Amino acid sequence: MPVKVLWPQDAAWYLGTVTGWEGEHSWQHKVEYEDGDSELLLLACEKVQCPADLLACAPPPTATQLFALAQ
Repeated sequence: MPVKVLWPQDAAWYLGTVTGWEGEHSWQHKVEYEDGDSELLLLACEKVQCPADLLACAPPPTATQLFALAQ
């Protein structure tokens, strides 16, 4: 899934691709950027942009998922 991630310290958006998910215990996604860098991010806590059609087909989070993110 293509995403743009805001890096506040650079005041810039960087284009990357979500290439993996670490599971329900960490909720982190692996993002690989166009420049070859990659990182694990908790996307729910980041400012990201992604295509609207991808969001439209995503199921809403469950109460359990929301509770886990609040921890």
